[in-house]
Amino acid sequence: MSDPEREPADERVAKALAGTGFGKAADGSVAGAIGGVWGIVDSVLPGLLFVVVYTITRLLVPSLVAAVGAGLVLLAIALIRRQPVGQAIGGFVGVAICAVFSLRSGNAASYFVPGFFITGSAAVLYAVSIFVRWPLIGIIVGYLRGEAWREDPAKMRLYRGITWMWVGMFGLRLAIQLPLYFTDHVVALGTLRLVLGVPLFALVIWISWLIIRQAPATPGDQARPLRLR
Repeated sequence: MSDPEREPADERVAKALAGTGFGKAADGSVAGAIGGVWGIVDSVLPGLLFVVVYTITRLLVPSLVAAVGAGLVLLAIALIRRQPVGQAIGGFVGVAICAVFSLRSGNAASYFVPGFFITGSAAVLYAVSIFVRWPLIGIIVGYLRGEAWREDPAKMRLYRGITWMWVGMFGLRLAIQLPLYFTDHVVALGTLRLVLGVPLFALVIWISWLIIRQAPATPGDQARPLRLR
């Protein structure tokens, strides 16, 4: 067993992220990154119900009840089916936090504020990793494939470029959604949030995988191929 204190920092980061959506995305697993069918439902249903109910009623409380209720139902289904409940619990907690923000402000648009902080933080994290020459996509994919990628200038450029694409995805979300938030276009904001959520995430995973699979192995490496599942 390896000594965690002597293990390189990049490998510790990669191992920590390998089982998350970030790691599964970098490993080319679209289904794994978004949690499969239930992952899509968990991600989409509460927000979708919030937008639908608000569009029909223009009332905040019924919209929040629908979203939080959907989170509770999804959590209950996961428990009944004896599935891993981590994602369901995380989804419910996320919806609850959004509901608290919205109730405290009395503004339906505030439901989306926590998502802005998460998206902005992810954009900053990815960008900083590029500037310090440890692009996150390189750390994760390099660990998964067993590559010594930092000694290969071509691979460094490749993983920096893909990491910039992820920064662009997060930036695009904010660039489109923030103006709608500040102008209080709740329905348009909620709709575009759904469009720029799972579908855009899956597209970026797919493009990342297409680029990575075409990259030649680093000389001297025995890199494991990535497979899209």
